[in-house]
This record gives sequence, C-alpha cells and structure tokens, in this order.
Amino acid sequence: MGGRAFRSLNCPRISPDLYHKSRDKVTSVLQKLFDHVTVPTEMPEKPDFGDIDYLVSGYTGQPTDSTLDWSAMVSALKENLNTNYGKRGHYEPSIMYFAIPAGEIPQSSEDQVWIQVDVKVCEIPGLQNFEWSRLLLNYASGFKMLASFAKPLGLTINPDGMHIRVEEMEETNGPGSMVFVSMEPRDVLNMLGLDWRFLWAGLETREELYSYIVSSSEFHPKHTSERLKDEKYAEHHKDRSAAWIEFITEWIPRRYPDYSFPDKDIPLEQWYKENRVKIQQKVFTLFPHITAEYYTKRKEHLKEAEEKRLCEILMDAIPDWDKNHTANFSSPRVLIQCEAPCTSSISKTPADCELEVEPPTPPVTPPPPRVPSNTTLPALVSEGGIRVAPFDDLYLPRQPPTTFSFRPPPPDMSRPAKLACIARWTRFCEITGQLHLGGTPRDKAVVMSWSDSIMSDEILVKWVEKVWVVAWWRQSWVNYVGMWRRRFEKEDMKAALKMKESVVAV
Repeated sequence: MGGRAFRSLNCPRISPDLYHKSRDKVTSVLQKLFDHVTVPTEMPEKPDFGDIDYLVSGYTGQPTDSTLDWSAMVSALKENLNTNYGKRGHYEPSIMYFAIPAGEIPQSSEDQVWIQVDVKVCEIPGLQNFEWSRLLLNYASGFKMLASFAKPLGLTINPDGMHIRVEEMEETNGPGSMVFVSMEPRDVLNMLGLDWRFLWAGLETREELYSYIVSSSEFHPKHTSERLKDEKYAEHHKDRSAAWIEFITEWIPRRYPDYSFPDKDIPLEQWYKENRVKIQQKVFTLFPHITAEYYTKRKEHLKEAEEKRLCEILMDAIPDWDKNHTANFSSPRVLIQCEAPCTSSISKTPADCELEVEPPTPPVTPPPPRVPSNTTLPALVSEGGIRVAPFDDLYLPRQPPTTFSFRPPPPDMSRPAKLACIARWTRFCEITGQLHLGGTPRDKAVVMSWSDSIMSDEILVKWVEKVWVVAWWRQSWVNYVGMWRRRFEKEDMKAALKMKESVVAV
C-alpha cells in the first residue's frame, strides 16, 4: 500500500529507483528550510516504498525560541516543493504530509501519479533531541522492539530518553517511578549490549538486522511469545511494518524453537528478576550520579506508602463519639489583652477586665513564663492516662459575650479530618519515641508523619483510641478562641473605619 494521507490522489508504492531520486530532490529542498534534515534508515531489502519519511529540526523561517508556526511551515514547504497538497497531521500533529508529482504532469489528471512525503518535526530544538529521535525512527521504528524487551527489566525507552524505574513505585505511579538516565544514543546502545550499527545504517540485510536485535542483553524469546498471547499487543502489531511482523511471528520461533534459549531454559519471570538486578547495577556503574536520585525517590515512596498504610489503620481505630463523654480535662487560660483605650500590656483574666475601671500601670518587667526558660521540653502531666503538655495560654482582646461550650464533632466530619485533628496535637519524643499531646496545635500547613514514630502499629492504634476525645476538646478550645478573635478583629476594623470617617467629616 502506498501513502494514505491523500485519499483522493493516486499515491501507489514506488520503485527503489524513483524513491531515491525523489528523496534526493526533496532533501535538497528541506535543507534550505531546516537546520537538521535526515531520512531515518529504511528497512533493508525493501522491493518498493509507500512514501518518503523525513525527520527535521530547527525551522529557519522563525526565531528558535518562538513557538513553531505550523501554518507557515506547511505553506513554505508547499511553495518550495511546488505542490498544492500539504497539511499538518490530525492524529499525528508532529508530522506534515505532502504529495509531490512523480515525474512530468500528464494531460489527464486521472493518470497523475503522486508520491507522499511525510515530514516529522522534532519540536524540541537542538542536535541531541534530533539524534535521539533519529535513533528511535531508524529501521521503521525498530527501536520499539528493543524498548519492549527492556521494559520488564526496569528500563523505559521513550521519546524523552532512557529511564530506570523504581520497582516499588511502577505499579501505582508509572510516570513517577522513572529516573532519567540518558538521551545519548551511544549510551543507550551500550546499556543494551549493542554496537552502533543501528545508529549509522550499518545493518544491510534483514537477517543481519534481526540477528543484531536478538543479540541484545535484554532479549529473551519467551518475552515475545508471552506478549503475543495478549490480544491488544497482537492487534497493535498488525499496524507495524511487515518486516517486523515477520520478525515476531516467523523469524524468532524459527530461530528459537519453543521460544527458549537452548542452554538456559529458566522460567521467564525468574529471568526477568535476575536480569533486572544486573541492569540496575549496570546503570549505577555507568551513570553513578543516578544512584542517589534513584534511592532518594525510592525512600520517599516507601515512606509515603508506609504513611498511607498507617493512616488507614489509624483512621479505622478512631472510636465513634459517645454521647456520655464528659469533659473532665484541663482548660486553657484565656488571657485578655486590652486594646485602646486601655494602655496596659499586662495579660489579664476575664474577671480582671470586667472589674477594671482605670487601666493599671504597666509592670516594669513582664510576668514570668509558665515554663522555666531553661527547660527545652514541656513538663508533662498525666490526664486520663494520657501524657499531655500543659495547655498554652490563649489570648483575646476582650471577653467574649458567650462562654465556651464543648460540643461533639460534626456528624459529617470525615475520617481524614479526625485523624488530622489528632495529628495536630500529637508529639513524638525524638529520643524515646514516646507519645504525648502538645500544648498547642501544629499549623495546618505542617503535615505530621505517623511513620516518623518508632512505635509499633499496636501502640499507635491504642494512642488514637485514647486521645481522640482529648484532642477534640483541646481543638474545640482553640477554635472557640480563634472564632472570637476574628470577630473582634472585624469589629475593631469597622470601629476604626467609622472613627476615621467621623474625623474626616469634622
């Protein structure tokens, strides 16, 4: 079958002689418009051709740092190729399709023979990306075969380069599991145990090409037989080059009866496992800078997975709310810091503010702190069998009109929200790992990791069961004070604005 981009034109398969003449002519045109131009290496021993494929990069008709103007590129190529037929691909937007006449134009348009020209644009400028794309496209995108062999061994080879995958991550986060290794063709061929002939058109027959592919250290014949059992994989290969279909369905089973190595017939999964370790060590040896990035990503993932596991266990452990809960817990001191007209900076109790008529003289020194200054850790006390730090003082500018009333959590409060409430108050001793409740909650933006604790799952579960009510009690107090502080701030802002307006009016 010939080119299929222009259904209304007669684009048959063409002879090698016409193919090479037309290829040289179009190449000279493209070299005037692009910095880099190549025809990816064709499959050897082809009796005819359906189209001419090009890879180009660096369009000279616009600045290199600007977005590609596809319409301008198509128009420029149509003009230089002297054809009215050209367009950007719909399903393959990185490819432009053109049809050029094969020889002289006959008197009857029905007799005109056209040659389809496919121009794939490497959208990322630069020689490195261009050479990498050329490697992948050589021999009818034959590198897809090698990429397929390498994938079960922890390597991903795609248009962005070669990556090694963190095994523990790949099932749940495939893209996130990849660590970039290289986009240098020679590096990748070296990793696969291959010489450079694939890059420089050094494979002149199909037999030579097929033998080269299976010489890769990543090849195992059973890999192909197992993949062919997948209907989607088999269907996908129907659209590939006929030469690669022959390689998969005929050449490999003929070369390797029963899809097995004669000297090392071990189960495929075992072969994958053993060779994945070898590939990993080879990557770390050839690219030592990858090692730290790989293990850092692995460590972060394992910690995240452990945190997720712990959170599920702990959320399940949070007890249902008991209507008979009694709030026999210590309450914080809510100190009133009077604003103007008061001039005092001393912290006062609600009763003090109610009784005061004249502001007192400020003390020379501030009141002593509740916790001695030379104490780095709070003095813990036991409250209902739970180790707790004394409640930190809470401050308001004036006394709220309503008193604190302890209420159960909202009925629709989610499990993650409940656990987050407990986490805001929970503290770990860095030395012993022991748990206690802090005197003030963490900021919401600070995420605590339960996996940082050295305590067992059982101890953490018991902790969550015991402290849920106490944590909610403390959080309720903080919420109560925070609510009134915000209300008072709004009231004060309105009062200040009103006073300013009255002064202006006078």
